Amino acid sequence: MPAKMILDDDFANRTLAELAARRPAVLAGVIGPTVSARIREKTAQCLALFDKHRGFSTGPSSPPPDVLLERQLLIHSLKIIGKILNLEEIIPTYTCVVEADWLSHIELEKKERRYRDHITHPARVTAIGWWLLHWNGNRLLNKFVQHYRRKADDVGLRALGLSPKTIDWPALVENAWLAAGLLHDTAYPLEYHLRTGHRLQNHFGDPLNLFSQVAGAFSSPTLRSTWLAKSGLDMAKRCQKLLANKKGAQGSLKKFKNSHALAGATHHLLALDVPGRNPLQILILRLAARAIATHHDDHDSDIISDPLAWLLFIADGLQAWRRTFMHRLPPIPSAQETSFRFVIECDRMELVSNGDGYIAKFHMAPDTATQEILKNEYEWAFDKFAKPNQRIEKLMGKRKGLPKIELAKEVCIQPASFRRFMNMSR
Repeated sequence: MPAKMILDDDFANRTLAELAARRPAVLAGVIGPTVSARIREKTAQCLALFDKHRGFSTGPSSPPPDVLLERQLLIHSLKIIGKILNLEEIIPTYTCVVEADWLSHIELEKKERRYRDHITHPARVTAIGWWLLHWNGNRLLNKFVQHYRRKADDVGLRALGLSPKTIDWPALVENAWLAAGLLHDTAYPLEYHLRTGHRLQNHFGDPLNLFSQVAGAFSSPTLRSTWLAKSGLDMAKRCQKLLANKKGAQGSLKKFKNSHALAGATHHLLALDVPGRNPLQILILRLAARAIATHHDDHDSDIISDPLAWLLFIADGLQAWRRTFMHRLPPIPSAQETSFRFVIECDRMELVSNGDGYIAKFHMAPDTATQEILKNEYEWAFDKFAKPNQRIEKLMGKRKGLPKIELAKEVCIQPASFRRFMNMSR
């Protein structure tokens, strides 16, 4: 076990660059020149929109280094989706995510937590999960292979005309993880807009019956016909929970909370689990979709029941660095404009060897201006920071194959000046 592991965008870019350069290990067939040309065109469209929203597509200046790293993460993600997983159809979905993600940064009401980046976040999550899968001689990967071999009938192997004896199981699990990691948040902006629209509905009503149609879609026969509905998941119960009103910490209604998990998984299956597609690719998509649908479940036992969902929950929670969000600055009376600034709570993470595991060091914003925004505008407090990390610690111990990582101690917050400032009375 290395004495120190640094989790930052250099780590994520190195990991994904190696993955993007690989040859497909599971999927049969070769991507021809026509498909390759379409992938390049769709990738260029996605990157152009990213450049536009980041503000450097028309100006003469080059983007700052941190934005270049984010752009590179997006490039690697699209290469893996298009050329490694052979999912050309998903690239336009990513383009929609880029557009909707930036719209989501500006809320109608500040009743919920700030909206954080969901464009490059999935790439970082994928890198974390890949590292954990192969940590300490592939311990976790080997355990996942054993699980899915035992569950061959449950994942529809024989129904797809596949034999468990001829499958490259490690490659299957690896590719399923790449799909789960990169696609798990594609519907998050949709959830956010549904929840924002629901707040508007409280004021305007629903004269065109739009939200009733959305509600019905979640329990439609089309959704119930997907493989998810046949995989042991109680779809009716899940849909009912999505549409229930939940009270948040500040009393706001949170209808459609976590709907992105089920909506995203269902979208990918409806779009890609179709006749004529390579059966191994369908199997990869089904494993990924089940993990995506399950990784935000309320009960720990449901998450733990599926290895890829469990890994997705952990990697998703560990990805704390460079989750950019936009903060609206106070207006200047003499100026006829509204100003925003990008805020980053955590710059990088270090996992430092501590006995038989690690202790995490979250390197938080060192500048006073950002600290004041986090404390005064978003009520940053250690107990709020520690609560989700305590659940991650708990779930990491529910399966064997991962290192122990301490995440919820005050000493995990660095630098000490950040802790002192946040602990001062408001």
